[in-house]
Amino acid sequence: MDDRFHSYIEGFRARRAAAERDDRARTEAALARLPAAARMLREEYGATRVGAFGSLVGAGLRDGSDVDLYVDAIRHPRFFQAVARLTELFGHPVDLIELEGAPRSLRDVIEAEGVDVP
Repeated sequence: MDDRFHSYIEGFRARRAAAERDDRARTEAALARLPAAARMLREEYGATRVGAFGSLVGAGLRDGSDVDLYVDAIRHPRFFQAVARLTELFGHPVDLIELEGAPRSLRDVIEAEGVDVP
């Protein structure tokens, strides 16, 4: 390898390793908040089934990722308030899907890769 590029390659590797550490920490922090989110959705918004899907339970959250959650339904007229509170809790944008009204194709994805939160 040409010595001129060695420092660039090492710098790239260091940045990539730091980004991977940040992604793992971001994912672990969000996973730790899932039980509180599920409790809030059940107790305050009437959901009975709550879960996560997408990058949070797959490859992990990256900088700029959103948190994908699903509920059976929110029997409360303040859906967007719930989304705002979840966004604040996670520190990331939240995509909250109500299974009752979701397209069949999305429900199929959630059934295949989603993880219910007790």
